[in-house]
Order: sequence, then C-alpha cells, then structure tokens
Amino acid sequence: PNSDGGDENGEVDDDTANASGYQTHGATNNGNKRRRGRYQRPRLGQLLEACPLEEKKASGVTCVKFSPCANYCLLGYGVRESSLSPDDDDGAPTLHPATALYRVQGGLTHVSSMLSADDDVNIARFHPDSGHGFVYGTKQGRVRILSPRPWNYYHT
Repeated sequence: PNSDGGDENGEVDDDTANASGYQTHGATNNGNKRRRGRYQRPRLGQLLEACPLEEKKASGVTCVKFSPCANYCLLGYGVRESSLSPDDDDGAPTLHPATALYRVQGGLTHVSSMLSADDDVNIARFHPDSGHGFVYGTKQGRVRILSPRPWNYYHT
C-alpha cells in the first residue's frame, strides 16, 4: 500500500475504503470476492456545502471564517441594507446584521445572527480554541469580543 492506503494504482480494498472515506466502485478483480475501489481526492474548487443568503445581506458580506474545528462558519457584514432608513418611525435605530453563524456539518444551517445599530464589520475571527467565541473589528474603529465567558477565564 502507498501513503493513500491503496496500491500503486490507487486502488484500495473495501475495509480500507470504508474506514478512510474512500469512494468504492463495484468492480471485482479476477473473480475475487473483494471489491476494489479508487481513492477520490478532493478537487480544488469542489463545492462541498452551500445555502442561499438573502439578496440584500449577501452583498454586505465582508468576511467568512471557519471555526477551529471547521464545524461552524462565521460571516461578517460590513454594509448595511440600503433600503432601510437609519431610524424607524418611532425614532429607534434600525438594527442590521453584524455577524451570522452557520453550522457546516450536514448542510449549511443558520444558527444565529447578531444585530447591531452601528457596527459595520471589517474582519471577524474565531478564538483559536473551539467554544471560546469570536472577535470582530468594525469600520468605526471598535473591537468586539463575544464569548460565553471572559477569555482570561479559560487560561487562569
């Protein structure tokens, strides 16, 4: 077997294929009962998951980042919807999405969005340790840290 788990032709047996995520084909080798498969390497640019965004929000996405475990995807919005006025009729500021969190596994699923009256996100990043939250910087010069606990809680 080579480093891919298959022989010099890239073929692997079913046991190796199923444990390693290989795609198998139903071919047999000279009547042997073992099925043979071919390792399918991911292709550059191959679409793995997708979901639609609202048209008004899609044009405002300024950053997209995966969580450290790659189970979540964080979107930062840096442009407000142009069709909304700065204030509602009652004088309250209009809220717009600043960030959105999507679950990646099993199809992109919207988990939550954070709304803001005045933040336009320039960049957003997850904490390097899973479950510790994320940070974003705004075009207005602010830095926001969002976490279930203060970050220094985890390292004291």
